[in-house]
Amino acid sequence: MFGRVRIVERGGDIRVKMVEHFAELRVDPFSSFPRKCGEWQFVERREDFTIRFVEDNADIEIELVRAFPGMR
Repeated sequence: MFGRVRIVERGGDIRVKMVEHFAELRVDPFSSFPRKCGEWQFVERREDFTIRFVEDNADIEIELVRAFPGMR
């Protein structure tokens, strides 16, 4: 999962819970040209998919990293 991502308050393609350890996906949010799994560029428009941050019933748990993004 990589690409241009927009955060939404309602709806969203994916419900995401942010954790500090043992995430299913390690995300590098600083990527300018996301091409690999875990590379996300946060945008306000022209997104590839949308996410909504939740505490319960998440589709996936993510951890923000500066290096080595991807699946655990």
